[in-house]
Amino acid sequence: MPTVWKYCLSQFIKIFFLTLCGFIALMLVMRLGDIAHFAAQSNELGTIALFMLYQIPYILPVAMPIAALTASFITMRQLCDSSEMTALRAGTLSINNIHTPILCAALILSGLNFMLASELTPYSRMQTRKLIHKTTTTSPLFLLKKSKYVRLSDTSIDLSTIKANKHAKNLTFISFNKSADRLSAIFAKDLRVKNGQLKIKNLTQLAYLPSNHFDHLLLENQQETDLPAENLSLFLRNPSVRIAYDSLPWAQMRLKAVSDIGNKRYQNAFLYECVRRTSYGMSPLTFSLIGLSFGLQIGRNRRKRALVLTTCLTALLLASVLVGKSFETKPILAALCYYLPHPIAWVVAWRYKNSKERGLE
Repeated sequence: MPTVWKYCLSQFIKIFFLTLCGFIALMLVMRLGDIAHFAAQSNELGTIALFMLYQIPYILPVAMPIAALTASFITMRQLCDSSEMTALRAGTLSINNIHTPILCAALILSGLNFMLASELTPYSRMQTRKLIHKTTTTSPLFLLKKSKYVRLSDTSIDLSTIKANKHAKNLTFISFNKSADRLSAIFAKDLRVKNGQLKIKNLTQLAYLPSNHFDHLLLENQQETDLPAENLSLFLRNPSVRIAYDSLPWAQMRLKAVSDIGNKRYQNAFLYECVRRTSYGMSPLTFSLIGLSFGLQIGRNRRKRALVLTTCLTALLLASVLVGKSFETKPILAALCYYLPHPIAWVVAWRYKNSKERGLE
């Protein structure tokens, strides 16, 4: 490898990893709310640390393109500001030749980013869901508070939490009894979880018994009772974690798609996931091209045009990802949103680079 290539590549790699670590740290800080919420449900430090570790693969597919853009832009700008670019071009090296090692690195990063988006990120998403399911559904008080985790249909639940997962008051549990075509209700003044037991005070149960002629009302009052908290949790919670295409590695996702042949909704979800993952694979190369082209600067006058164009193209690419997520059921529109900005960025970056190569400011 030529010495010039080694120099450019070393500069690119140093800035890339520095930016990547900073971006990961920033995103983890932004996710502190989710981490704190999970920590409030789990008392095990190991589980909390594992949950935090699983957040990193979520961040990497987005962080790597941004880091590649920053590294390539700063590398080119440093070469231009220190007149090294002028010296290299005077030594008969073309801009394409100088860009070659960074473009090769960007291709490798694109393949790596595709692997992350296709294998590691879905695995981490599934493991995160399992951790949340395991942690949040072991407490009956949490399940009663968060009714979306309860598998019972036609049910309304309300209670006041005094201490998370430990103490609650004024439970109102109303459920529709389909067999009797009537409502059933449970009221309780005080609920506490202690030593694996759910202790209930001032419990009132209202139910109907099946009858052909009259409504037989069953009313039962108990001053105090207790039952195993785990048994109630098993009765209330959903039995397993929902398996979706976004939480399956590439091979397993294809197997699921084969088993779902004939179901249009699942097929659209599969195609959308393929589009999304391949677009993540293209991103490091596209962002690197933007940075390499718009990082070039000739002449003594410092113009903001390159920075404005870089910002606009970056915003376009990121906005297309956000818009594409809204077309999860329409894979063709999602493909347009995810793919179309890439050739636009390539053409704009190529034209800008050619203008600089011809000496135009």
